Amino acid sequence: MQRWLSEASDLILLVLGSSRTPVQRGILAFFGLIALLGVMKLFTHASRDTDAGWPRRVFAAALFLVVTLASVIATRLYINPHVASIAVRHVVTVAVPVVGVLAFAIPLMAALMRVDYVGAMIGTLTGAIACAVVILAVGAITDSVSGGNRSFSRVRKRTDTIDSFIER
Repeated sequence: MQRWLSEASDLILLVLGSSRTPVQRGILAFFGLIALLGVMKLFTHASRDTDAGWPRRVFAAALFLVVTLASVIATRLYINPHVASIAVRHVVTVAVPVVGVLAFAIPLMAALMRVDYVGAMIGTLTGAIACAVVILAVGAITDSVSGGNRSFSRVRKRTDTIDSFIER
């Protein structure tokens, strides 16, 4: 179990950025989940007359994320060590989670959201793309703000150094 938790932590840090602070990673995760849920709401509303409701939508999104994360972790722990070629290892690392999502997560989400398979697949994949775009955009914004703060502190140090030199 410890290996699974360690791999899950590594994957989450990989997606959200290991160089960011925990607050920045939390902000990224929050906005990414909001984007995923928002797009899922749009697609369920467009494909049905009635809305599935937020509890079902949140559960379906959590199910999607857990199945995806579990399939990636299982691939990294149990399949990749037995693959000799690095190129094949990269293909397997992408292909097995895709099959896991298409075979397990999408049918469960279709049943939970009360839509057909194709609607669940399009909604989920579009939601995942929106989530990734939002994570990249918010990450760029937080990086630029923190970079601006660091630049300002460096300028402030130089100004203080020059001021102390002039006062002598």
